[in-house]
Amino acid sequence: MVIRAHRPGSSIAKSNTRTFNSQRDVVLKNVLKNLDLNAATERQLAVIFGKDHAKQIMDYRTQNGPFESWEDLKRIPGIVGPMLDTLKHLGCSLGGKAA
Repeated sequence: MVIRAHRPGSSIAKSNTRTFNSQRDVVLKNVLKNLDLNAATERQLAVIFGKDHAKQIMDYRTQNGPFESWEDLKRIPGIVGPMLDTLKHLGCSLGGKAA
């Protein structure tokens, strides 16, 4: 399962295989490469995870502080290992630290 760009509020797009070859995909890959999930805005998170997960991530950060590890993200319902593996592979970070 990998992440694709989609409109905020829609459910996350998933597929078993994914290549980045359209102009939109290249832009998304470059954005994700430098995105710190502890500093991302709700709007940025909504582009990646969808509106509901973005709100849950923001709520978690408000209640618990920043994510200390990738495993912390799995505490949010619907955030699964393969999704996190894709984000790591694309260069997202936690607290500025790449996976």
